[in-house]
Amino acid sequence: MEQPEDPLTPAQFKILLIIADAVVADLSEEEMQYVLTESRSSAVVKDIEACRAFAKSKFSDDSRRTTALRDYLCHLSREKQLELGGGLSMLDSYLGALVMTHGITKISDMSREQVESTLKNFYGSFLQKIRGLPRGTISLILAIYVRFSDMSFVGYDSGDLTKTLPVVNKQPEYEFLSIAPNASEIYTDVLIVGSGSGGGVAAATLAKAGKRVLVVEKSHAYTQADFPMKEHEASDKMYENHGVFSTDDGFMTVLAGSTFGGGSTINWSASLQTPALIRKEWADKTGYGWYQTAEFQNSLDFVCNRMGVSADHIEHNFANAKLLEGSKKLGHVAYAVPQNTGGSKHYCGHCPHGCRNGDKMGGLITWLSDAKDHGAQFLQDTLVKKVIIESGVAKGALVLHNGREITIRAERVIISAGTLNTPCILKASGLHDPEIGRGLKMHPCSFITAHFEDAQTRPHEGGILTTVSLAAFNKDGSGHGAYLEVVSNQPGLHSAIIPWRSSKEWKKNWLKYPHATSYIALTRDRDSGYVYPDPVTGKPQVHYQPSAYDRKSMLEGVIKLCDTLLASGADELSTAQEDVESFRPVKNSPLGTQEPSYIAWLDKVRKAGMVPGRTSMGSAHQMGSCSMGRVTDSDCKVKGVQGLYIADASVFPTCSGVNPMITTMAIAHRTANRIIEAGEKAKIVLHQEFSAKL
Repeated sequence: MEQPEDPLTPAQFKILLIIADAVVADLSEEEMQYVLTESRSSAVVKDIEACRAFAKSKFSDDSRRTTALRDYLCHLSREKQLELGGGLSMLDSYLGALVMTHGITKISDMSREQVESTLKNFYGSFLQKIRGLPRGTISLILAIYVRFSDMSFVGYDSGDLTKTLPVVNKQPEYEFLSIAPNASEIYTDVLIVGSGSGGGVAAATLAKAGKRVLVVEKSHAYTQADFPMKEHEASDKMYENHGVFSTDDGFMTVLAGSTFGGGSTINWSASLQTPALIRKEWADKTGYGWYQTAEFQNSLDFVCNRMGVSADHIEHNFANAKLLEGSKKLGHVAYAVPQNTGGSKHYCGHCPHGCRNGDKMGGLITWLSDAKDHGAQFLQDTLVKKVIIESGVAKGALVLHNGREITIRAERVIISAGTLNTPCILKASGLHDPEIGRGLKMHPCSFITAHFEDAQTRPHEGGILTTVSLAAFNKDGSGHGAYLEVVSNQPGLHSAIIPWRSSKEWKKNWLKYPHATSYIALTRDRDSGYVYPDPVTGKPQVHYQPSAYDRKSMLEGVIKLCDTLLASGADELSTAQEDVESFRPVKNSPLGTQEPSYIAWLDKVRKAGMVPGRTSMGSAHQMGSCSMGRVTDSDCKVKGVQGLYIADASVFPTCSGVNPMITTMAIAHRTANRIIEAGEKAKIVLHQEFSAKL
C-alpha cells in the first residue's frame, strides 16, 4: 500500500511535539505532590511509584507515541493537514504569534507553562479556526498517550487480551473470493456494497431466496481469535478513516465502524426498536405509511429474534446501576436496554475492540453467517469506486481490488456503505441529485464523568450500555431532546472525555479512573448537516455543527445527568465544558439537588452552555444523508435509477432517537423482501407475455 506523504514538515512536527509535551508534561515535584494528594485515588495507595512515574512522564518519552501521532495525522484530509501545519508555523513566527497569542514570543521559546496558557486561551477565541485548533489536536495527543502507556496502575490491563481470554468458537470461517490475475469482470445477481448492519441483513435475506449474492467490503475481516484488539489497534483497523474522523471544523469526534460486519462488530450491543413516536413522524414526513404497519413491526421483531435480543439476562455494571439508582430516586423513567447477545449475560466491556467470546450476535455471527450458508460470496479489502449506470439502469460497479480495477456485473446493486460513504459513492457514480448527502443527523453527544471515591468502579468492565433514562427526552413534544446513557469507558476514550485545562489538572483527574463512571447525553437532533466527498481523495467529509436548538437539548441532558448522579451518591461531577470546574457535593446533604452550592454550580453549567470547541462532543450514530422520500422511494430504490437500492441508516427520514442498529436492519430486511417480490412480479409478467404470444 502506498505510504501517504508526510502530513507536516519537520519544523511543524517539532512544534507539535512541543505542544504534546505541554499537554502531557513532566511535572515538577510540587505539581506531582498536588496530583498525588488531590486525586484521592486508590491507585496512589496501591502503587505510589507507578503514580509518581506517571506524573513525571511526558508524551515524547515513548517513541511509539510520536510514530502513532505522525501516522494518525497522515489520515487527516489534506485540507486539515494544511490547516494544522499552517497554524503550527504561525505559532513559531513572531508575526503569527502576535496574531494568535497577542504576544511576540514564538512557541519554541515559551516555557511549558506559557504553552499551556496559550492553548487554554485558544478555547476562548472568538475565531472559530483558532478555537478549533487545540480541540482535536489535544484529544488526539491524550488518546495516543494513554493507548501507548501501561495503565495497570489504575486497574486497566493494557496487555494482549487475546492471550488471556478464552475463545468460544461461534464465528464461522469465511472464505473470500480470490480474483484471477487476468480477470477483469465478475458476475452476480445482487451486488451488496458494505457488510454492516444493513448489508448483512440484505445479504442473508436475498441469499435465502436463492439469489447469487456478492458482498463487497472495503475493509478487512478479522476472526474472534484477533479480538479484543488493543485500543489503538482497533481504532486503526476497525474504524472509519483509522479512527481519525471529525467534523470539518474539528469540533466533534465521529466514530463509525469500518470492518467486516460494520458497526455491528464494534458497537455496544444496545438493541432498541424504533419508537412509535418516530415511526409516526416518518410516516407523516414521507407519506409512506408502512412505518406504522404490521409489516415493519414484523421486520423489527424478525431481526431481534434472530439475534436473541432481550433485557432479561443483563447484569449491570457499576455505571449502569448508578444511572438506574439515581433515576429511581428522582422519579425519572429509566429502564434496561435490550442486548443482542443471544440471551447470555455478556459481561464484557471490550466490544468496541471486537467480541472474543462471540456472545454478541453481530453480523459476523448471524447475518453474514446466514448469507454464507446460503451461498453468498464475499470480497474484502475492495473499494467501490462507482456504480455502473447505463441508460438509467444500475448494471454493477467498478471496484479497486489489490490495486487493480475490476468490473462487477449485477442485476441489482444495493449500497449499504453507511451514512458517510453511501452519498459519496452515489455522487462518484454521476448522480447529481442535490439531496444526496443532505439531511445528515448525528445524535450529537456530550459527556459527564462522576467519581465515587469509596468504590472500585471498574469502568471498562461489564455490559457497556444496558440502561437508558428518558429524563431529558421529548421535552418539546416532537421527540427531540436527549437520551441519558452510559458510555464505553476504555482508557483512550476516557482520556478525551476529561476536560484538559493543564497537564497537572489532567493527570490529577486521570488518576481517578479507578473510581470513574462516564455518561452521554445522546441528543436526538432536530437540525441537520451534510456529507460531501473530499475533492482530492473522494473520502467522506462531514459538515455539521449542532444548532442552538439541539445544543439546548444537549445541555438539558447534561443537567439531568448531573441531577441523577448526584442522587446516586457521586462524590464529584465533571462536565466536558472547558469553562466549568468540577463540583464536589456537600456530604450527606438532605437537600440533594436543591442544595444551594449545587444550584449555583448548575448556573455555571447553564451559562457556559454547549459551545463547539469549548465542550467535548462526539457522534457514534450517523443517519439520513440519503433519506427516504428525497433520495429514494418507499422501497429504498434510488430515484431515477432502476435496480439501485440503499439499505443502511442513510435512508432514515430523520434520526431514530435510539441506537439505530435495529431500525437499520429492519429497513434492510423490508427492502430485500421488496426486491424479491419485484423479481417474482417481473417473472409473472414475462410469463404472461410469453403465454399471450403462444
